[in-house]
Amino acid sequence: MAGIWLFHTPTCPSPVPPTNTTPAANLTICSGNSTTLSASGTGTLGWYSAAQGGIWLGGGTNYTTPILTTDTTYYVQDSTNCGASATRTSIAITVNPIPLTSVINNHGDSLFSSAPAGNQWYFDGNIITGATGQIYIMTQNGWYWDIVTLNGCSSDTSNHIFIGYGGIDPHSLLAINIYPVPNDGMFNVSITAASEETFSISIYNTIGVNIYQETNIKETSSLQKVIDLRPLPSGVYTVIFKNSQNQVVKKIMVNK
Repeated sequence: MAGIWLFHTPTCPSPVPPTNTTPAANLTICSGNSTTLSASGTGTLGWYSAAQGGIWLGGGTNYTTPILTTDTTYYVQDSTNCGASATRTSIAITVNPIPLTSVINNHGDSLFSSAPAGNQWYFDGNIITGATGQIYIMTQNGWYWDIVTLNGCSSDTSNHIFIGYGGIDPHSLLAINIYPVPNDGMFNVSITAASEETFSISIYNTIGVNIYQETNIKETSSLQKVIDLRPLPSGVYTVIFKNSQNQVVKKIMVNK
């Protein structure tokens, strides 16, 4: 009896779905940013917009997303000469919103933020360690502002407030007056001193933008000066007088 030959044809298995190797930090981002995803497999990886079908987004072990504003899921599939993986690996990205920019104001020695949580107070450009509450008690003169951070995402900088409770030594027999108040953007400055003084005058709007600066203003006993900032929007402005040792801070109201 003739022998019977049996032939076995080896199978070529399809690859298993890729392994997600994206660092955890890349899976949660802030709105308005992109991120880079990564995966590993045995063949050629392809990135897609859907679990089946969808749009082919690119190939390779890494994929950089476009700018994202909402939670988004991407899918990656492995392919070899034996075919494609039966399913695609999903990689979900959490997109956290940017917090609203806070508005700050002051009353007495306290600063108040409109944001109930996530506050970080700054003084003259430097972070104030531990100042993370909605209210901050001021301890020195200068510029203050706030930034809100929630879920790792930070807001734009709040409006800036200048605090200047200190002044010229009262024993220096110095008097500084601004009139009229309110005014239409043009006002008079009167400086009277017992000795010669050299001053600078700086004027800031409510968000801390310097709109007027004059230095090396000399006076012997009295000085009368007209400052004309017209056309100036209505509002409250901070006028800061400084000499070599001290400063005087005054507020003016422009009302048209």
